[in-house]
Amino acid sequence: MLARYGALLEPVARPIRSDPQNRLAEQVAARRSLMRDRTATINRLKTLTIDLLKRHGRHRLRQIGAQIVSLNAAIARWWQKTNTCLGAGTC
Repeated sequence: MLARYGALLEPVARPIRSDPQNRLAEQVAARRSLMRDRTATINRLKTLTIDLLKRHGRHRLRQIGAQIVSLNAAIARWWQKTNTCLGAGTC
């Protein structure tokens, strides 16, 4: 049944992603998750009334910020290396 369905749709075969592409996809997904965490933490801070929890929230925001900076740097390095390789035609 699935074979018939696949034959009717004639799906386009996509090339397998390389290891560096998989690593980039994983880093981008992690960054996206951190951005959601950051938004949730900011919203949560708006409703907190206990000083200890506010302090924990601010600390978590600093942690998230540092992790985002780190991921941005890793993604930028990957991008720069990829563009250098494409321009040179070797890698």
